Amino acid sequence: MTLQNIHIIPYDESLHEDVMFMEKGISQGTGIQLEILKDHFLDRAKVFCTYYSNLAMVGKKTIGAAIGAATTLVVNGENLDAGFAFDAKVMPSMRKKGIGKLLANDLYKNFFRPNGLEKCFMTAKLTNIPILKMVSKAVVKVWFYQFVYLTIPTSARIDKKNISKERKQQFAIGLFNANNNDKSYFTLFEKGIGYFHTWKMYRLRVKKINWIYKQGIAVLKIIAPSRYKKIPSEGNEFSFATLFNHNSGNINSVGEVLNDLKNQGIHYLLICCKKNDAIYNYMKPYSINTYNYYLVSDFCLKDSDSVSLDVRCL
Repeated sequence: MTLQNIHIIPYDESLHEDVMFMEKGISQGTGIQLEILKDHFLDRAKVFCTYYSNLAMVGKKTIGAAIGAATTLVVNGENLDAGFAFDAKVMPSMRKKGIGKLLANDLYKNFFRPNGLEKCFMTAKLTNIPILKMVSKAVVKVWFYQFVYLTIPTSARIDKKNISKERKQQFAIGLFNANNNDKSYFTLFEKGIGYFHTWKMYRLRVKKINWIYKQGIAVLKIIAPSRYKKIPSEGNEFSFATLFNHNSGNINSVGEVLNDLKNQGIHYLLICCKKNDAIYNYMKPYSINTYNYYLVSDFCLKDSDSVSLDVRCL
């Protein structure tokens, strides 16, 4: 099959079932394979005011898709109008054919550039090779800005203690233009800390755990049952929220957030931070999973820069 057989079109609602079928066949991870569960393909896009989605087609068959949205990124105190690319997927059997590049080029041509979004980025694991290849082929150069995800069970009980306040928080998560956002998607607390209702956009299901990982998880549950008993098993579905507006001055109130989520039946709270910053050092002992993530940009972004990211981009 050549690229001449593939055409890119704007998202068409009449193809929704085909897109969802394609997405269902794509798993994340290797040792632990996760399947994304959504009620609608555009659920994650609809939290943005302005967005665009495209589809890669061979005849009438959907073989790939991507979404772009307009957002704000704050770098060293400067507000930047930026393009955010996400949910880019190509059927495994159709990879290495340049389809990802076609999807990315279409996002730039028909959405990012017409909307004046000259600086664009996405978030991804460094191990997500297909996505990184897609980005690298679509732009001249990419930059990697590292941060960390901590996964905290909502059943965790946090020791409320004071932590040393940082002079400057290098990496922060906010909800920009919160007054213009649907209030049903986020919850704010007295100290300004809040969580985004990520479970309304998507959930995860453990599709498969390889044998070695299963043995490791079993050992962890024996060694530290109170911390690791909530690790999901094959077939389990789980939901989560994402923390925002957290800093060294209010992170010790996170217990209130966890209690609120647990009472709603939400399983996990995701906390993003820089490795070894005050947030990381305070919350790491309660995390059942810690993994490196990267903000991948088409403009110069150094790891020493101060960055504030909208929680909807996580």
